[in-house]
Amino acid sequence: MVHDALRFSMLSGLGIQEAPLQVYYGALVFAPEGSIVRRQFLQGMPEGVEVKCGLDKDWGPLLQTFEGHTGYVSSVAFSPAGDQLASASSDETVRVWDAKTGQPLHTLEGHTELVSSVAFSPAGDQLASASYDKMVRVWDAKTGQPLHTLEGHTERVSSVAFSPAGDQLASASDDRTVRVWDAKRGEPLHTFEACTEDVSSVAFSQDGLSIKTDRGSISLHSFSLTRILSQHSSSQHVFIKESWLAVDTKDNLWLPVNYRSTRVVVHEKRVAFGYPSGKVLLLEFT
Repeated sequence: MVHDALRFSMLSGLGIQEAPLQVYYGALVFAPEGSIVRRQFLQGMPEGVEVKCGLDKDWGPLLQTFEGHTGYVSSVAFSPAGDQLASASSDETVRVWDAKTGQPLHTLEGHTELVSSVAFSPAGDQLASASYDKMVRVWDAKTGQPLHTLEGHTERVSSVAFSPAGDQLASASDDRTVRVWDAKRGEPLHTFEACTEDVSSVAFSQDGLSIKTDRGSISLHSFSLTRILSQHSSSQHVFIKESWLAVDTKDNLWLPVNYRSTRVVVHEKRVAFGYPSGKVLLLEFT
């Protein structure tokens, strides 16, 4: 009963808060047929409203839907504690939500084009956003106040990531560079210009000694773009090279046009492609 009531409140909580009588109207009407709360309060169902077909039989995997963006959502990220959720959108804003209740906490405004990526710092005190306006912005995650605006990229920025220690911030751009910034002071530290293609994704390794991108890996020790994550490792590494998926330095798998994507994430021997249709393709090399 408690579990069912929790799902009931998560489904329609925002509507109930805005208009309390919706607990009997929208909430009960759209609760699944198998809901314990729905069966318990059938007598409270409004007259003149009846769902003829299409109602879910039971609770599905969807917990909540957060509403507020006026454009499509391009990126989401949980805070390290899991209590907040940040979302980036083509409406040029970043929104921060209470992940438990779905309540909006902050709307971060300042970008002038689509916001492509968001990331929380490991401590959860900062939030970074990347945008097609060529800017990376850093915000106070608790108050929503702007902290830094990082200029330097000459084309749209597609991805941002904090280092494990939270002291550095990496950004990837269509200007074919990866830039590393001091996350606390907002100052530039390194610019890697060896890329021959646009860079779409960026992430620090767990030890913070390298940066992984969809175009290869960057060793922060040698400050150069490399195709191999570690020179001591004999394992193969996968990256995207134009229309090819390459293993180490060899073109291995040609990608048909309809399987190419600008949203690619590479992790060791796994490659994930995201498509506008909502499809995700995952490849693994053994």
